[in-house]
Amino acid sequence: MQQALTPRPVTLDLGGLTAKTWAYDDSSMGVLRGTAGDLFRITVDNQLPASTSVHWHGVRLHHAADGVPGVTQDPIEPGTSFTYEFVAPDPGTFFFHPHSGVQLDRALYAPLIIDDPDEPGPMTTNGSWSSTTGPTAWAGARTRSSRISPRRTARSRWEWATGTCAT
Repeated sequence: MQQALTPRPVTLDLGGLTAKTWAYDDSSMGVLRGTAGDLFRITVDNQLPASTSVHWHGVRLHHAADGVPGVTQDPIEPGTSFTYEFVAPDPGTFFFHPHSGVQLDRALYAPLIIDDPDEPGPMTTNGSWSSTTGPTAWAGARTRSSRISPRRTARSRWEWATGTCAT
């Protein structure tokens, strides 16, 4: 699975309310999806005004791909790129985010769905199996209590954008 992520400043429309923030694409929730056992090759092209990284939260991977600046890698400086390569060993619903400053607080995170190769395909919100990707697939993804949930993500982004989140 080969994919590019471009963290950059964006203005999001949250149902009539706009918010200036940072994102990996032009929507509020880019989704990365692959299959357990796949080689993930993710190139991060940093278009932010600050250095960044990507941590693959909950994914078992080798130390060099863990995405912690100053510990497992040098930060990805503005205007530069870095390619993460790892095999995703386990199916599940995970998420990715930076370990740099307040970037996570600016809602710079997104889901990572790793499908089980022994299941017929991703499950949609109506319970049927489909090869659909994107928001529909994310809404129907199974979640675990220790991992991010679609409902919590939507609420957190709304609270952050409207200034109603707890401090």
